[in-house]
Amino acid sequence: MNIYNKVIRNKINNSNVFNEIVIILLVVLLFGIPMMQNSMTWRTDAYFHLSRIFDINNYIKNFNIPLIVNLNTFSETGQAVNGMYPFYSLTPFILLTTWLNPMKQYFAINIIYIALGSILNYFVFQKMGSNKAQSFSAVILILSFINIFSFSSFSLQGVWSIYFMFPMAILSIIKINNDNLWYILLLSASISFMFNMHFISAFISVLVIGMFFIYVFYNSKNKINLLRNAVISAILFMILSLTTIINLISISKDKLQGLENFQLSSGTLNLEQMIHSLTNPSIFGVSIPSIFGSLLIIDIFLILCWKNLNHDSQSVVIIGLFFQLIISPYFPWDLLQKTPVSIIQFPTRLVPLILMLLVLVIVTDKFFNNMKILKGIIVLSLMLTLSFQTSNIVDKAKFNYFPSNDILFDHYEKNLFNYRENTKLTEYDLLNPIFYRLKTYPEYIPKITNNKTLNDKYSNSVNNHIVYANDKKINNVKVTVNNNVIIYKFKNDISGKIDIPLWSYKGVDYLDISRSKYGNIHTSKRNTIQVYSHKTNTIKIRVSNTKLVNISYLITTISWAILLISIFIKGIYQKKVNKF
Repeated sequence: MNIYNKVIRNKINNSNVFNEIVIILLVVLLFGIPMMQNSMTWRTDAYFHLSRIFDINNYIKNFNIPLIVNLNTFSETGQAVNGMYPFYSLTPFILLTTWLNPMKQYFAINIIYIALGSILNYFVFQKMGSNKAQSFSAVILILSFINIFSFSSFSLQGVWSIYFMFPMAILSIIKINNDNLWYILLLSASISFMFNMHFISAFISVLVIGMFFIYVFYNSKNKINLLRNAVISAILFMILSLTTIINLISISKDKLQGLENFQLSSGTLNLEQMIHSLTNPSIFGVSIPSIFGSLLIIDIFLILCWKNLNHDSQSVVIIGLFFQLIISPYFPWDLLQKTPVSIIQFPTRLVPLILMLLVLVIVTDKFFNNMKILKGIIVLSLMLTLSFQTSNIVDKAKFNYFPSNDILFDHYEKNLFNYRENTKLTEYDLLNPIFYRLKTYPEYIPKITNNKTLNDKYSNSVNNHIVYANDKKINNVKVTVNNNVIIYKFKNDISGKIDIPLWSYKGVDYLDISRSKYGNIHTSKRNTIQVYSHKTNTIKIRVSNTKLVNISYLITTISWAILLISIFIKGIYQKKVNKF
C-alpha cells in the first residue's frame, strides 16, 4: 500500500499528464451521473437554460447565426432573451454537443465546460508559482463549489465562469505589469469570456479585478507601460465581446421591462445559512446553495492556519472576510434598493468571487506546499462534491413524471412552478418543441406603459398568442415556427389591421412574407408586430438580425479563432523550446 501511495504522490508532484487525466476522470465521474439517466428533475432555472440551449441549437442546425430574439422558445413570442442574456461563450459548447439528444446535451455541456475550466486553472495556478500538487489540490477544491444538483440539473455556467476565468485575469494583470505582452491577450480573453456568458458575473468580477489592478498600479515601477498594456487589453476585450455589446445596444433601443426586482436585504448571507447548507437541506422549499457551507469551511481552515500564513495571504483573507461582512445582513442593503446596485439582485452573488480569492491563498502560500495538508484538502473536497451531487437522491427518485399530455392543450401552463418543483422530465418531453412554449419571463420584453396592470394584461395576451383583427380577438389560431419564420394560421379568412402576438423590437428586422409582395410592418399598442392584410388565413413573419448584429458576430468569431490559433501555436512552440 505504501508503494502505491509513493507512486501516486510522485505522479501528482511531478507529472502534468497524470494530473490532467485524473482531473478529467474525476469531472466525468462526479458530474457525469446525469448522462446515464433517462429522466431529470428541473428545479429553479433549469427550464430557462434548457430553453436557451434548445433555441440556439435550432439556429445552429439550420446553419444560421442565432437570433437575438427567441422564436423557438419562451412561448414563441420572439422575446429578446438572447439579446439581453449573453450567449456567445455558450455557443461553442452547444455546437460540440448538437448531435446529442437535449437531455444528454444539457449535461454534456456541463462536463466539457467544467473539465476544460479545471485544466485551465491547473496551469494558471502553476504560473502563479504553486507546484503541481498545490495546483491539483486547488482544482479539486473548486470542484466542490460546483453544484448542479445531480438529478435536479441546475446549471450556472455564468457563475462558474468566475471559477475558471477570474484566476487567469489576476495572473494576467501580474504579468502585464512585468511587460509580458502575451498576457494582454489572455486578460482580454478571460474577461470577455465572462462577459459573453453572464453580464452580472462579469460586472462583479471586473469590480474586484479593477481593485487588484489599482493595487498593482500603485506599487508598479513601470506605471506608464502597465497603463498602456491595460488600455490595449480593454480594446481587445471590446473586439472579443463585440457581438454581446452590439446585442445589448440593439435591444436597449426599446424601453424594456428590467430584471425582476428582488429585495437586496433578503439576499444576504448569515452564519445560519452557511451551517444549514452543509446539512443536506431538503429539495423542497427555499434551497440554500452549498457554496455557503464551503465558504464557512474555508474560513475556519484559513483562520486556524493564520499564524503560518505570509503577510500577503493574511491581507487577502482579511479582504475575503470584509466582503463577507458587506454581504451580511449587518450591511444596510435596503438603502441601495433603488440605486443601480440593485441590478445584482442578490448580494450573495459575491460568494463565488470570495471563494476564489481564498483559493488563491491556498494556491500561492508556501505553507500549503505540504502533502499532508493537500491530501486533506483533496479528500474533503471529493467528499463534499460527491455529497452535493447526490443530495436528496431518494426524494428526487420518487418524483412523478411531468404530465406531458398537458402541453398539447395549454402552451401557457399556469401551474408550471408546481410541476417544475415536483416532477421529472424524460428525453421525450425535451424533444417536444411545445414543451419550450410553456413559460415566458417578465424580463426583456418591451415596456408598453408605466401601468403595471395594463402591462400584465398586454403581456399575458401575447404569451397566450391572442391575435387581434381590427381590435377584435381571433380564435382558433395555430402557431408554428420554421427556422426564422413564424407562421400564424387562422380557421377563417381575416382582413384589415392584424395585431400579431410577436414582440416588436427596434433592433430586429421583421418582414411580412405572407404574399409575393412583401407587406409593411408596424408596431401595435401592445408593442407587437402589426400588419395590414386583405382576406388571408395565413400570415408569415420572417425575423432576422440586423446586418450590424451579424457582422459583429462574424468579427467576434474571427477574433476568437485568431486568438485560439495563436495560443495553440505558442503552446507547440513552447514545448519545442522546453525540449532543448
